[in-house]
Amino acid sequence: NYFRVQSGKYTFRYVLTSGRDLSPALLARLGRESMTPLELRQVISNDKYDNPARPLSPAPTSFLTVSAPNVVVENWKMAEDGNGAIVRLLEIGGQSATARLTFPLFHLSQVWRTNAVEQNQSQLNVEGNSVEVPVKPHEIVTLRVLARE
Repeated sequence: NYFRVQSGKYTFRYVLTSGRDLSPALLARLGRESMTPLELRQVISNDKYDNPARPLSPAPTSFLTVSAPNVVVENWKMAEDGNGAIVRLLEIGGQSATARLTFPLFHLSQVWRTNAVEQNQSQLNVEGNSVEVPVKPHEIVTLRVLARE
């Protein structure tokens, strides 16, 4: 029922790299960055929570930083039950790690390690706006993050 040959135009894209350190974590990160381009969105006044002072600070900042180079953020979304946010982490280097997650713009009240369906399993120790998360090789970790107002 199928043609032995598929005709038409094909587009192939390649990414090449070189270097002394071609660890699995570095190559996994390179692949993810190549396959997922930066997304741009225009923020309009209806999207803003507040009207910040002008001009905005030129200092760079981030919503979330992860200290371990072999741990990446797979997903960050609102919890299905509406209670906090869900952050999913993935270890990409094949080595255990303790990743420190820092939320510079939020004051954390609680962080829970959950199962895949977002049921709280164990509470993690919060230090200001940071939390340390142990991660096993190739493990997916799901966290419930609750911030104070």
